[in-house]
Amino acid sequence: MSGPLPAGEPFLASYLRVLRGIDSLPDLVELFPTLEQKVLAAPSTLSEHERRQLLDLADAQDEVANLQQVSSRARAELLSSVLSSPEILTDDEIELVKNRFWSPPTLNEVQQIFNGSLNRIQDFVDRIFAVREAVYLPNESRAFTLASIEFTRREKQRRDEKQSKLGGPNPPAIPAWMNSLSQRFSEEKMLKTWGYIALLDSEAQTMSADRRDLFMSKTQAIFTQTMLNNGARSKLLNKTWKISFINAPSTVSASLEPNADNSELRDAFRTLLDPNKEYNAPQGPDPRSPHDILQKRKGYLSNTFLVINKTCIDSVLASPGYSDDMRILAFEADFPQPGRTYVEGYQGWTWVRLEQLVDAFYGARMDEELGMDEIWKAAERSKNEVFASLDAEEAGIWTTSTSMTGPLPGSILGKRRRRAP
Repeated sequence: MSGPLPAGEPFLASYLRVLRGIDSLPDLVELFPTLEQKVLAAPSTLSEHERRQLLDLADAQDEVANLQQVSSRARAELLSSVLSSPEILTDDEIELVKNRFWSPPTLNEVQQIFNGSLNRIQDFVDRIFAVREAVYLPNESRAFTLASIEFTRREKQRRDEKQSKLGGPNPPAIPAWMNSLSQRFSEEKMLKTWGYIALLDSEAQTMSADRRDLFMSKTQAIFTQTMLNNGARSKLLNKTWKISFINAPSTVSASLEPNADNSELRDAFRTLLDPNKEYNAPQGPDPRSPHDILQKRKGYLSNTFLVINKTCIDSVLASPGYSDDMRILAFEADFPQPGRTYVEGYQGWTWVRLEQLVDAFYGARMDEELGMDEIWKAAERSKNEVFASLDAEEAGIWTTSTSMTGPLPGSILGKRRRRAP
């Protein structure tokens, strides 16, 4: 592949040179084919400034200033030490090499870099990386990689030592519902999965394919991070977890107005559960028919389904991407049931914090020990009235955790890990 790159190429847009105003994205996109041709013809013809533009390195004078702030070693010596004896380097020196001699990125820059990696177009990224690999100095790229590994190792060691002093080993306590679910998988051979059917309402279906794919990628990143920290992964439940995104009928959208019955959404969900009924809706993210998708995976919750609307999508894709702000609509499938009395004000649905879909919310709906109306009532204690926990103290917790930071020590999952026996 050759020729121009797209005007808003996501990977180049996440370069620190662009984010910090050293290069403009339009200029860098326009310049890339010229630099590419120079590298393919003779890499040595590339100037040092052009090399730094391609590799997203700071300008030489800025790099020297950053280096002098943390080390008396020369650049080459620092890179060599990372390769041969990283233990002699200070934490600041390791971090500087990890950051490719940039000053530490801000939280907003980290989020934009993360978004660039999620939103990248693989063909163009492959092309950019092929050119970059040709212009690294000997062992330069490897030193950057090893410094990142060493930095992560030291951070983990410090975190483990701190948690040990607080009296807690790292592994989280396994909640009873996870043990029960794990037991079911060992006993019920027809059980293939656990998770949800998620209907994209008519408004959500109008988003671009790129935005939809980014939404799905970020939700999966949060689910993966949560299961790593809540015990699900230790029970291998991450291997059988599944959420299937399916389009609702094209005229159906979620109404959160008082007394709205949302019966069309519930009818659509019940149709999906019945293989003898025809499901009429636009093709969703998965090209297979909805019935074909669901028949191959037995185990989705049948008493609860999710609905994705514009608010859900915006909450997940918002910058800087705080996990505790991400929310999804959960609907009770059989609401209202004749003769049953519900908590006053309950309309058959509740907002749920994204991470809770694979945590306490799932356990409550799987066991059906609590009605959805009681879960809705518990959500009133949390920010934005989004369900976070049945525990009154935990429900009030909100932190700036992101998919990059993982659960911070003060978050619900962070506190549980510290309390784990």
